[in-house]
Amino acid sequence: MSIYNMSLFGSIKQHSRKLCYVPEKKLCELIAARNISSMDSKEEQVIENALLSAQKPGHKMSLEDVYETLKHLEKERSISINDRKAVMKIFEQYFSDEFHV
Repeated sequence: MSIYNMSLFGSIKQHSRKLCYVPEKKLCELIAARNISSMDSKEEQVIENALLSAQKPGHKMSLEDVYETLKHLEKERSISINDRKAVMKIFEQYFSDEFHV
């Protein structure tokens, strides 16, 4: 579950740090370009590689890991803000449905 904190500049969304098992096949299915109309296959591959690298031993990752990885890719201009938001929304839904996070 995401938590909202208040700061001087408004609300800051914090993502769960609970590590959950996300197999490589499922990770790839979630970020498939067909799920996100603004994303091409190159961006899909960049995101896929980055998220696979961000996984902890045993194919575990948290929503915080996903967010930080996508934010880094956005800052590098490897993906757009729209792609980051779309992928994050997919992962938030998956973690909510599968792990009640």
